[in-house]
This record gives sequence, structure tokens and C-alpha cells, in this order.
Amino acid sequence: PAQMLPAQRDGYGDPLVPRLLLGRRLRDLRESRGMTRADAARAVQGSPSKLTRIEMGRVGLRSDDITELLAAYGIRDEFEYSTLLTLAEQTRARPWWHDHRDVVPDGMGAYLSAEQAAKLVRRFEVGYIPELLRTEAYARELILRGVRADDDVRRRLDLLAQRQRWLRRR
Repeated sequence: PAQMLPAQRDGYGDPLVPRLLLGRRLRDLRESRGMTRADAARAVQGSPSKLTRIEMGRVGLRSDDITELLAAYGIRDEFEYSTLLTLAEQTRARPWWHDHRDVVPDGMGAYLSAEQAAKLVRRFEVGYIPELLRTEAYARELILRGVRADDDVRRRLDLLAQRQRWLRRR
């Protein structure tokens, strides 16, 4: 059976990749069975738009939903069943940046999740050093231009340091 990553055992990790993998596999299973989204949505007592959000990897899955979908798709293979249940569990993990969500700008959360999972990050910025290459002192000066509270500065610098650690992990 699939194993959880260490960071996911404590409720963190990042649900983006498991959501995308699970959504893609569920869509493939549904299509291979010749089912429409409406057919599959009935299996989870939901709407076709709910199934679209699941298949696009935008939302996590409750254990009831994944169990009902796998039954509707006729999944009996123990390994695949176990793997998909584990992925579904991982889709409900809090993202790694959850503790800093108060300083993460709207719309940036998905970027941070994708950045963590990426093998390559490319940024182009005019006039400033790209965020992930900034020293603490340089980042502090830029942050101070737009933030008044000392706590916000510290928390933003902590978030940047955590992102930089992810960059150096390989």
C-alpha cells in the first residue's frame, strides 16, 4: 500500500500533488467505465460540479466520497484501492504554509504548494532580486516598505526562509 510522507503524518505536507494525482486517476476510472460526471456524482450524493472539483484536484475528499466512488467504479484490486484511499487521506492535509496563512497573500497559497512540489522554479523580476534568492536583510528592507507590524515582518521572513529551505532540499 501507499505510504504517507513524513510531513503528512503530522497533518501537514501539501495536499496539492495528492489531489492532482487522485483527481486524474478518478477521472480516468470514470471515463474507462463510460460514466458521465452526473452518473458518478450520484454515487457520492453530489453534483457534477463537485465531481469536477474533485477530478481537477481543487478539493480534498472525505473517506465516504472516495469509498463510494471506488465502489461505483468497481475497483476491487486491493493495491489500487489502498493506494487511492491513502491519496484521499493526503488530500485533506493542511498545506506546509498553513501556520503562515495570515501573511500569505490571496491567491499565493496554490503557488506556494506548487513551488514546493516543483523540480524547477523560474522567476523573472524587474528591479528586484527574485524572492527565493533574497538575503534576510534585503528581504526585510523590501517587506518594511509595505508592512508596519514587526510581527508581520518576522513571520514573512520565516515564511521566506522556509521556502528557501525547500529550494535547497535537493
